[in-house]
Amino acid sequence: MRHSSLASLAALVIAVAAVGCSSPDPTPLSNHKTTGTPTPTPAPSSTGVDDLPAPAPAVPAPTPGADIGTETWADGKQISASVTIKAGATVDITPGAAVVAGVGVSITVKGTLSVKASASHAKLGGANWKGIVVASGGTLNVDGLDITNAEIGMWTQTGNLDAVMVNSSITNAATPFKMEPGSKLSVTRSTVAKSTGQSNIAGTFTASYLAYDKGSSEGLELNDPLGTMTISDSTLTGVGGGDYVVSRAGKLVKVEYTTITGSHCGLHFNAVDKFIIDHVSDDQNSYGAMLYGSGAGPNQILSSNVRSTDKDLDFSGTNGATSIDKSYTGGKNTLAANATLTNAATAPIANAKPR
Repeated sequence: MRHSSLASLAALVIAVAAVGCSSPDPTPLSNHKTTGTPTPTPAPSSTGVDDLPAPAPAVPAPTPGADIGTETWADGKQISASVTIKAGATVDITPGAAVVAGVGVSITVKGTLSVKASASHAKLGGANWKGIVVASGGTLNVDGLDITNAEIGMWTQTGNLDAVMVNSSITNAATPFKMEPGSKLSVTRSTVAKSTGQSNIAGTFTASYLAYDKGSSEGLELNDPLGTMTISDSTLTGVGGGDYVVSRAGKLVKVEYTTITGSHCGLHFNAVDKFIIDHVSDDQNSYGAMLYGSGAGPNQILSSNVRSTDKDLDFSGTNGATSIDKSYTGGKNTLAANATLTNAATAPIANAKPR
């Protein structure tokens, strides 16, 4: 008799647990009624788990090395000690050149670092070197530069004049991009591969046709109340682990015509004044979007696919009004009361990908 009572109690516990774990909104967006005013599920005070690790600790910039003037770095160039390209000077790296930096070496740019090697890439690498620092007043203008094994691939400091990477790559960096508030970086048709840590974004970051593989680390994290992160026509991949497009603080996050796979959260916003997600496929992640804090916006999710294993759209905390239009999810959503659904798609958006 006692065994029968225990079996009944166990069955009751399992049933209660099953109810507790059920999805609060199992209906796909494609099946939500879109006539009249939508009535999405109000977000509870806490849903899911805020999985963001502690912010990356501050790291001092490498000590600038000895000043150098205008010169050309050709194939076989060895840099044994840190150098600073002084204001007004230009260093050109020739097409096809392999330039080797010594252990602990940094290249600080207060003048201009120029590479015009789209047809035959130049290479800049070494064992455990520090990387490139584009300082206040400095300009980076590279087309066809492959950076390998740097601690920080590209560091932009407050007040840099410009930093442009085209048709280039950063491989095996602990931090691919590190930006300070008030700096700028533009990356086009470039690649980040085998990164072992996240990129820290501030100032103005613009990426287009970027192929970024974060591995199992965090991806691109904005942490600057005045900062903007704009990503278009890009392919963001990983093998699980950390979140991908993250904002701890920011003025704007805009992601368009981009695919995001292989992360815990494709999108994770704890604080951002405004976000726009347009023609994005946020697929094969544990969570599609943890939307845990946003401003008045207008915040928009447009013509996008959000289909993930645990939860697609998860609103919590304080968010500004968000419009979700012409989009498609797998239906595992917890929506805020001020999130509205219109023109819900009945099938995945075919062109939610790089153009």
